[in-house]
Amino acid sequence: MFIWGLVVCLPVAAQERTLKDVFKNDFKVGAALNRRQIFEEDKRGAQIVSTHFNSITPENVLKWALVHPQPDKYDFAAPDRFVEFGEKRGMFIVGHTLVWHNQTPRWVFEDGKGNPADRETLLKRMRDHIFTVVGRYKGRIKGWDVVNEALNQDGTMRQSPWFKIIGEDYLVQAFKFAHEADPSAELYYNDYDLELPAKRAGGVELIKKLIAAGVPISGVGLQNHNQLEWPSAADEDATIAAFSALGLKIHITELDVDVLPRTTKIGADYAVDDPVTPQLNPYVDRLPDAKQLALAKRYVELFQVYLKHRDAIDRVTFWGVADGDSWLNNWPMKGRTNYPLLFDRFGRGKPALAAVINIKSLGTWPVRHSRRLKKIIGHVNNSGVSSRQRRYSVITDNAGEDNGACSCHHGIELRVSSWISSAGGAGSAVATAGAEQRLGIRDSDSHKRSAGQRRRVDVGNHRTDKQRSAARARRLGCLAPFALRQGSAGRDGV
Repeated sequence: MFIWGLVVCLPVAAQERTLKDVFKNDFKVGAALNRRQIFEEDKRGAQIVSTHFNSITPENVLKWALVHPQPDKYDFAAPDRFVEFGEKRGMFIVGHTLVWHNQTPRWVFEDGKGNPADRETLLKRMRDHIFTVVGRYKGRIKGWDVVNEALNQDGTMRQSPWFKIIGEDYLVQAFKFAHEADPSAELYYNDYDLELPAKRAGGVELIKKLIAAGVPISGVGLQNHNQLEWPSAADEDATIAAFSALGLKIHITELDVDVLPRTTKIGADYAVDDPVTPQLNPYVDRLPDAKQLALAKRYVELFQVYLKHRDAIDRVTFWGVADGDSWLNNWPMKGRTNYPLLFDRFGRGKPALAAVINIKSLGTWPVRHSRRLKKIIGHVNNSGVSSRQRRYSVITDNAGEDNGACSCHHGIELRVSSWISSAGGAGSAVATAGAEQRLGIRDSDSHKRSAGQRRRVDVGNHRTDKQRSAARARRLGCLAPFALRQGSAGRDGV
């Protein structure tokens, strides 16, 4: 059975645009790379990165536990390839992360007998690590997340081994060492959930203290691990404004949007060791159209805030490339199927990607048109047509503009085309007049267009296979519809 879902119809020229092109005058757009992408074993993911992004961050390979697992052992194989990947493509390369309480081996904080190390021992280890790692990539890695997640959710200092053994000035020391190792590198403080008012206030005070102490800090990283409903656009706006007011550049460092039901309260930062139930993992096979729309709207909402602060924001980095790569498939509980990014498990752009790429021409589109799309989805799902043989096609209007837009004056149309046949394969459906619904999304001024300006978009045809359908969609300037063959591909899409 095939389910053909949202189709985003764009100008042909728009398809050739990439994220880095769209925002080239606003901020850099980056992605976090995993090991398979770094070594280009995941060729599809590597190609997406090459096409759409101009900045890269390593998801894990530069964290202490991987690059410096033992006192006398460093492993630079993956970091070296990571830097080469970025240099070959002329990208802005970010190092992540030097000082963190997680993914740091226990030996770092202990003496030879397993007792807590003293301040001087830990400071020496910190300095040696930073000088070795930052020094190796001096002039090549352009920015570093020096200290990661030093705050509790209430804005107080996290009682990490760094804090307990060295004291609060461990941040000052870390930035000092990093600057000495590479005076030209940008240095950042990075944290999550700074949209929480108490944590935001604590973060602002922490940065003020670092600046007062003469710390060479260049920017603040807002991780932006978001949910569909939190934080609000107003919270994000206030957070960016609060930190940019300190005179530092803002970096959105780990962007994604969790679409699954919450298993912890907002602001919680702990894993949950509960069994995965259908209620907590409801979208194993596919993300419903309504959720696709919600995700697209959410990304537009966030990018509208980022564009408002384009003078303050230097970089927006997604935490992962495609849905199958995301850490949110295994956090805060393992074994769920999440859809938090702009590319699906097959490396195809989702409606959210189209919405973000076209954000500058949409104006208030998400608000003005989302109700219409919801109605169309509801009409499709409740039309009463037999689920054994069902085909929906959409009548769109050619605006007659030079940009090749398929419909409304914004040059974008979201359409639903559903072809469901439980009886057979891609070519087995037989369309009848009674089983065909013609649905359109039009602005108030489009209904007067003549019949000669109208053309029929039929995605799914009893005379063609899925390849010809995709080709037809491309000829019309549309992103190929996403389709999941139920029961065939694995969750990670190969």
